[in-house]
Amino acid sequence: LASKSTVEELPLFAMLGVLGGMLGALFNYLWEAKMQRHKALPPKTKFMVIMGASLFTSSLLYFLTFILQDHSCAEKDNFRSRDDDTTIDDVTDDDNVEVVDDKDFWLEFGCNNANQTNVLASVFFQSREVVIKKLLEDAKSFDTSLLVVMLIAFFPLMVLGFGLAIPTGVFMPTILVGCIGGALFGKIVIHFKSMDHDHDGYLSSLNNDRICNHMALVGAVALLGGIQRSTLSLCVIIMEGTGQVQMLIPIIITTVISRYFGNLFTEGLYEIGLHLKHVPFLHNHIAHQYYMMRVCDVMQPNVVTLTPLESVGNILNALRHCTHNGFPVVTSGGNLCGVILRSQLRMLLKNRIFFDAHVMRGERLFPGPSFHGRSSSIDEALQVPLHARQDDYALNSHQADLGEFSDAEREMKVNLLRIMNQGPHVVLDTCPLSRAYSLFISVGLRHLVVLDTTGQVVGILTRKDLVGLMNYKPVIRQRHEDSRRTETLIPQVCVMWCGVVWFDVVWCGVLSCVEVSSCVSYERMSCVCKRALVCEHFEPDLHIVGCNG
Repeated sequence: LASKSTVEELPLFAMLGVLGGMLGALFNYLWEAKMQRHKALPPKTKFMVIMGASLFTSSLLYFLTFILQDHSCAEKDNFRSRDDDTTIDDVTDDDNVEVVDDKDFWLEFGCNNANQTNVLASVFFQSREVVIKKLLEDAKSFDTSLLVVMLIAFFPLMVLGFGLAIPTGVFMPTILVGCIGGALFGKIVIHFKSMDHDHDGYLSSLNNDRICNHMALVGAVALLGGIQRSTLSLCVIIMEGTGQVQMLIPIIITTVISRYFGNLFTEGLYEIGLHLKHVPFLHNHIAHQYYMMRVCDVMQPNVVTLTPLESVGNILNALRHCTHNGFPVVTSGGNLCGVILRSQLRMLLKNRIFFDAHVMRGERLFPGPSFHGRSSSIDEALQVPLHARQDDYALNSHQADLGEFSDAEREMKVNLLRIMNQGPHVVLDTCPLSRAYSLFISVGLRHLVVLDTTGQVVGILTRKDLVGLMNYKPVIRQRHEDSRRTETLIPQVCVMWCGVVWFDVVWCGVLSCVEVSSCVSYERMSCVCKRALVCEHFEPDLHIVGCNG
């Protein structure tokens, strides 16, 4: 593997970064479409898909090797071996470069001559790490047409295999496909260099071996950046895996470019996986529309609340009829006392930590396993750890059975004051949505209680509310051909609970009229049609006239 790069190669690295980003975006798009269909299949059908994918992969590789064996067989002397006197790119012993032994790599699959080797069979049937090493150390010796066949074969198989219940992974196949694509790009560069050799052009100063080896390495970096969209971690992994400290600048340039161009088309692989799993993932970037919105425009107003001294029956109804993770605890006047988690309520009911409201000192009324083997008092019983274990399905699942409770037990009371979080994060309903969003991504909140100016609970904001808002794109159309060009209407127009809303915005004395004909639907509202007067730029003060909401 070559250890030095030149300034003349930087444009080639940038081009490879662009291609890697686009190819990675294509992989993410195809993989997401495949997984959406695969998730809807029944278990038996998924098993048949796995069997079919395995059979198809093996059959395709053997079929390609068999029909192309005449073209794939090449002389072993065309490839460098460990015994050659000349090392690749003049690698010395001080470089600590591991060279793959040809006797362990090349296969004579279908070749008539003992001095020949089947290149496709060697690449298809050898271990992936050995193939990657061979491509990195001697990419120039591979025929261009065979590299095309490898790329066409491996890329669809990588899309097909990743995500199924088979041990395929994505990291090593991505490096392999990236090395093949980079080596192919290097061969194309060498072809143009041979055409431009007589004119002493830009490419004439580049070494052929150096070009192929560098392009193979950078190709793997480009495809990894285009698929995973990693930056620092990817650079560190490649540096540690290859030991090529001199290639740090090309690796950084390629990673940044591939990530940028990949983001123009699709999200990263892991972000797509989170969406497929319905995980409410929030990006670190705060959209500029959030600075003009309030929390009350997005929050859920119908909040399931509990009282500090709540009955077992009400807790059971709350757990069985909703899937909320946290419940605000309020006084009889609606003022917030704290927040208690779903797992804590389950643990309270599981350990029968409830008492008769008439018992002041708190003797336990019902037999059962004593806490720590001896205590039945309220104070000591409430000191039992109430955090749900990760492996306890009965505590984490919304559908889990809570057991049977008698009518007498349902009338018992549970003291939530000793268990709940009495200092939760809260915001006012008039708080800018950007500030609430910043709390979610910086503190890692799952829910945020919304209060009014009197301290009463008026709503709750969750990650799912913000994720649903991120997907909103208002539709704007021009009403007058001679009117000035308008920008996208702010989301506040569509999330307000009004029948018809008119916004009067004054900007330089010129107005442009636009109409919003479609908008996102929330559980608490139904937007049909809203019209607004908006300019190319708008002032912070919006005058709402005739709003019936």
